[in-house]
Amino acid sequence: GCLIYREVYKVVCQTFSVAHQRLFGILRDDSKFVILQGKEEKIAGCDLSLDSTIIAKTSVRLCKSYPDCDNCEALHLCKYFIWGNCRFGNGSGKCKHSHDIHSAQNLAILRKNQLQDLDEVKLFQLLLQNDSSLLPEICPYYNKGDGEHGSCEFKIDCANLHVCQYFYRGDCKFGSVCKRSHESDPRKILAWRFSAEIASILPAIYKNKYMIDNSERTNKA
Repeated sequence: GCLIYREVYKVVCQTFSVAHQRLFGILRDDSKFVILQGKEEKIAGCDLSLDSTIIAKTSVRLCKSYPDCDNCEALHLCKYFIWGNCRFGNGSGKCKHSHDIHSAQNLAILRKNQLQDLDEVKLFQLLLQNDSSLLPEICPYYNKGDGEHGSCEFKIDCANLHVCQYFYRGDCKFGSVCKRSHESDPRKILAWRFSAEIASILPAIYKNKYMIDNSERTNKA
C-alpha cells in the first residue's frame, strides 16, 4: 500500500528512536519504495516533506508456471486467493493451488525479500500494485473518442476495464462531471472474481501502480 511520511515516521518511532535523515536513507531505496513529493517544506537534510507519500515496491511476482513448477524465484499461490474469491478455497482444501503464504517455497522468497512479516492483506495489496498480470488493464480506447464506450469497438464485450484512466491515477480534473466512468464495471469485477474488499480498494491499487510504473519510466529515461 502507501502511507504519508509523517505516519510512517510515527509508526517507526513507536518501536525505534530514529532521525528523519536515517529513515530517509532507507526509504530512498528505489527497489523497495517510491517517494511522491508532498507540498510542505522539505525536512532538513532530506529530499522529502512530512506530507510526502511513500509507496511500497517489490520485485516479487506470482509464478506463471505454477503448479507445473518445482522451484523458482516466484510465489506459488492461487491468484484467486489473492483476489479474495477462490471458489475452491475458504478452508475446504479442494483448490489445487496453494493458499499458504508461509509454505516452504513462499516463505523462502518472502524472507529473501524481507516480506515475511506481512499479513495476507498487506502482502496481497503489495502484489496487486506491482504485478501487472494480477490486474485487468484499463481500456485506452474507452478513454478516447466520444460516446458511451469511447472509441472501443468491443464495447460491453471488452475484456479491459472501462473506467477513467485519470481518475484511477488520482488526477482527473473533471471530477463528478467527467464523461468517463469513475466506478469499476461490476461485470468485469465479477469476471475477474475480485472480492468486494479488493474491489473497493482498486482505485488506490491502480493509483499506486501508476506511480510505481511512472517512477520506473523516469529512472530509465
